[in-house]
Amino acid sequence: MSFNPQTHYQNDRIATRYDAERFSSLAGRVFQNVELATLKRAVGYMPAASSLLDVPCGTGRIAVPLTEWGFSVSCADISLEMIQVARDRLGLNGSGCFSRASANALPFADGSFDAVLSMRFLPHFSTEQRREIFPELARVSRRWVLFSNSYSDGWYSARRKVKKWLRHQAPTRFPVSEYELKEELKSGNLREVARFWTWRYVSEEVLVMCEKM
Repeated sequence: MSFNPQTHYQNDRIATRYDAERFSSLAGRVFQNVELATLKRAVGYMPAASSLLDVPCGTGRIAVPLTEWGFSVSCADISLEMIQVARDRLGLNGSGCFSRASANALPFADGSFDAVLSMRFLPHFSTEQRREIFPELARVSRRWVLFSNSYSDGWYSARRKVKKWLRHQAPTRFPVSEYELKEELKSGNLREVARFWTWRYVSEEVLVMCEKM
């Protein structure tokens, strides 16, 4: 990945085509269904009707099922273009609010939400940058922080090299090792309570449920 995730999505064309380019194919649809099923298991840790901040909300792809599952969802994203797509998508399902914001500078008071969720975002940033983001996610949460990242160990490292050799889609630029994950959680004073694999050994994506210490 060579683009800047902080600016790349501030474009109408990119925002409106985002979902179609990633999830319209058979493989994309299958992965999305598996990912949402994994997410549903993860949010089962939280009581129904919990208030939840989805950051970055992107096109609302995650916010829609969260509202359908009974959560009170607020959305934040640095891209106004993505926010508009999310607004249109949510429609009458409703959402607590939409805010333009960066994940490392959220415009909310301490403990504003029961939980903060961040999906398919952190792999775009180095471990040093993630250590700046985690404290902010934790700050606005009363209890939980749930996020996804791309995991790296011996198996996944070898798998990434094979994909690169076969010239498949470029792998995530900043996967997280076990050591980095523990150090990053320390930066936000978070404790891991559960781990959910989207598709173990097939996908690098792992969802990590944390509680504030």
